[in-house]
Amino acid sequence: MTELEAIAVEIAYQTLERNPVENRLGAGWTEEEIETIKEIYADLQIKLGA
Repeated sequence: MTELEAIAVEIAYQTLERNPVENRLGAGWTEEEIETIKEIYADLQIKLGA
């Protein structure tokens, strides 16, 4: 994963965390996309040792 991709994942995850589920889905994010972002973010945190 490039540094730019890692930044994009961080931004997406922070957006998820700051918005209620209704807003996420209303913004056009599917449940699958939300879960994918969470999984990638968790993997990134493990790789960074956070």
